[in-house]
Parts: sequence; structure tokens; C-alpha cells
Amino acid sequence: MSPSHPKLRALIDKGVGVETFVNAAEICTKARPVKGVEYLLGIVERQLREAADIGERPGMPKAAWDQSRASIEAKAEALGIGRWREFNLGPDREHWPAYLRRVKEAAKREARVPEGRCAADLEMASR
Repeated sequence: MSPSHPKLRALIDKGVGVETFVNAAEICTKARPVKGVEYLLGIVERQLREAADIGERPGMPKAAWDQSRASIEAKAEALGIGRWREFNLGPDREHWPAYLRRVKEAAKREARVPEGRCAADLEMASR
């Protein structure tokens, strides 16, 4: 499969993590006859729809944002940090534990910000 496959690209852009694709691939390889990439993408899309349905049910507790790579990276993007640069092998490489710690610290700062303001505004005002 080409990394530029539109469905694959869309799922990656939504923040679907590698582990989700690996789990779907295991399902595909266990099927008889073995299923292909379109089936795998369908599994991942279905899982996303089901997760969204679960998250929208009234009275159900919301899942913590720090429970999966996809949700952590989504939170990081919302905070202006961006996704983890997993394939950065340069001297400025940030390992996952450091990235996660940075996202959690930013989320804590954001939680202390008064409504209607953003953490970046307060950080600039404090200088």
C-alpha cells in the first residue's frame, strides 16, 4: 500500500496510531481467506465510528485524553504542540516519555487559564 493512499492518509491525519493498524492487520491475517488492505482500513474506520458513538452517549464518563497515542497527539495538537516526531533521528530527537511529559505539563497550564484566554496569552503577558 502506498503511504499516499487517501483512506490511509485520512486515518493518519485523524491521529490513528500505529498500534490500531497493527491490531487490524492481525485480524486480517487471521481471516480465511486472508483479507487485504481495504478490509484493514474498513476495520479501522469502523472502530473509529464505534468509539465516537460510545463517546457521545449521555451519562457515560469521558475517556481520559492521555489513554492512547492518538488521543495524546490530538491533545498536543489542540495545545499547539503538534504530533510526536517519531521518525526524527537527529540530535534534537524527543523520546516518547519526554513528549508525553511536555504535553501533560501544557495541559495542566491550559487548565489553569481563565475561560476566554489561552495559555499562550498568559505566557506572553507574564514576560
